[in-house]
Amino acid sequence: MIKEINRNEKQARSPKEIDWRQKQVWSAKELVQAGFSRSMAYSLLNRSDVPTITIGGRKFVHRQLFEEWLMAQTQRIV
Repeated sequence: MIKEINRNEKQARSPKEIDWRQKQVWSAKELVQAGFSRSMAYSLLNRSDVPTITIGGRKFVHRQLFEEWLMAQTQRIV
């Protein structure tokens, strides 16, 4: 019984089980889950005005900074 509970706790804390909306740093995968197409997600990560983080060869965006950037883009249009 105790071992089963511990296994369940480990499964609940698995990084794959974390909701993408709760992550602080998003990859193209999370941008797709947020509603962008795959090609748009990669285009956004390659734009010079989007605040990206590069780790190795991969690009990420800090969720809060991206949301602020996106709101600023929306306000420019309106």
